[in-house]
Amino acid sequence: MFLKKKKDAWAIVGLAGACGLIWLASSSFQPAAGRLSPRNSQRKSGTHQAYQNTSEKILGETSDGIHAKYNRQKNSMAKKNNLQNSEQPNAAFAGESYEDMPDLFSEKKIVAGLVQASAMKIWLAQDKVIQQWPKYEEVKDQLQAELFKTFNLKKMTVESLLAHALKYRQAFWNNGGANSSGAFNDIFTARLFLEMAYGLAPTNMAVADELVETIQAAHPLVAFENGFSGKIRNTEVEKKLWEIRLNQFCQTKKEISAGRKAGWDDFIRVVDACVLGSHSNKKTTIGILNWLYQNSAQGGWDVCHPIFSQFSQTLGAGKSFSFNIYIPTKAKYPREYRFSRRLPSFRGPSPQKRGLILWPRSRDENIALIKH
Repeated sequence: MFLKKKKDAWAIVGLAGACGLIWLASSSFQPAAGRLSPRNSQRKSGTHQAYQNTSEKILGETSDGIHAKYNRQKNSMAKKNNLQNSEQPNAAFAGESYEDMPDLFSEKKIVAGLVQASAMKIWLAQDKVIQQWPKYEEVKDQLQAELFKTFNLKKMTVESLLAHALKYRQAFWNNGGANSSGAFNDIFTARLFLEMAYGLAPTNMAVADELVETIQAAHPLVAFENGFSGKIRNTEVEKKLWEIRLNQFCQTKKEISAGRKAGWDDFIRVVDACVLGSHSNKKTTIGILNWLYQNSAQGGWDVCHPIFSQFSQTLGAGKSFSFNIYIPTKAKYPREYRFSRRLPSFRGPSPQKRGLILWPRSRDENIALIKH
């Protein structure tokens, strides 16, 4: 299909970011006094300013710049094609913009190539930063000791632990997220709070959901060494997330069998379990996928039947599968790719500002959500 307007090209870019690139997709720890306070985190030895400088380098390719490349390449290819087909009048292109050109080649391939190049530029820069962080397991005990000095953890409720975790996770995003060499302290602290809460309330779905979100925030599920051919799965994180989501699925299945009505939160959690299981637990994943089919009418996700069919076929071929649940309607590309390479449930920072909506719903429902 030919792209009629510039915004249509970027509609493809947006959909590629939302639906097509998710699965393309050690240093010493030195705690400092007051470091555990998210209020102080932006003032730590120029960390925030360093992030700003890094971001300018990483994200120097703006969406306008990418589109300009697209425009130049399209015109160049069109002229080349015109020269090779002398029977076609030269006047066909004279004074016309690329919006009016005939479909002489695949615009989608051009856009996809530019999108992938921009995404990879961001991902490689992020991976370089994350490689400089200590591993969570290496600093967990030390972090916990610091927390015991700062908080009365033994008397904190699940709700209090959750509230503190969300504050630290927001501080992580405020300080640059995976683009900042110093932001790991906040997200590791958030994870520690949530693991404590999860230990106290393993059946609390909201706590488990935030733990899954927080682990992903610090750990993209794939990394890259040499472009797309050098993809490396983070199997350690996959295993941890699989355990949490599988436990939630078992709990969900039991509750719905007992009479609770299925809803979209259940769909989001179970889709995560399917995506994670598609890598190394295909037999179990097929059973979970069948449960999604059987409960789709009750839960309201029967609109996803075509996706389930594709998922099932892919599993049958021995391959993994993923798709996105959320689409950011107000996001700017390529910046949005900072938050990809995660599970379908991943929301990232500022969901409202980015206009995050559930895309599998019906068209009317999505329009209503956007207006709301």
